[in-house]
Amino acid sequence: AYAKVHEHDLGKAEFCLFLDVDDGTKLVRGHRAKSRGEFQKMALEKRWDELLIRKEVKTGDFVYTPAGVVHGVEGKMLMAEVQQSSDVTYRIYDYDNVDVNGKPRELHLEKALDVVTIPHEEPMVKPQITEHGQNEIQQYIDNAFFRITKYGIHEAECIENETYSLCLVLDGKGTLITGEATYGIGAGMSFIMTSNAKQYTIDGNLSLLVSEPGMVKGE
Repeated sequence: AYAKVHEHDLGKAEFCLFLDVDDGTKLVRGHRAKSRGEFQKMALEKRWDELLIRKEVKTGDFVYTPAGVVHGVEGKMLMAEVQQSSDVTYRIYDYDNVDVNGKPRELHLEKALDVVTIPHEEPMVKPQITEHGQNEIQQYIDNAFFRITKYGIHEAECIENETYSLCLVLDGKGTLITGEATYGIGAGMSFIMTSNAKQYTIDGNLSLLVSEPGMVKGE
């Protein structure tokens, strides 16, 4: 609602799956402030170590970040990220980085204070894992914003495509079969299944991350 009024855009819920994480890499997940005033004071005084909560992260972890959650990454990693279609980010700190002209990036503390969740609440996410023949299907999240599922493929799997799907091959290789066409696919490749394809088949030995638009329950 705030983004619609102030930015003429959407908010930005995000999902991240961490694929390859260097030792020592940490996530910024939330803050310790108990009130808006306390958050503002600690930010203006640059007491980041006191304000920000940092957590260890390792390969295979994932996080869901609804709008309002303070978040960031400190370290090196490869991750797959899915988010709402939005260009809005409110930056409260940029590690004192500057551009080639010595100017820091714009910060948005006042707007961030209007929308940040205080006190911090870590969203609860319980992935569901099912087995279909030799394949393992792990649904990380299914809400009004997106549905995100990882398929561990070891035999042919027919996947329903209700609207459209963004697909990313995480590892391995195999084939994509849609209609009468067959395509070779492998790690690092991505493709879009449009609404014209009501279903498609994946075969081989690979892991596939599938992101779909969320559905409002009951509609």
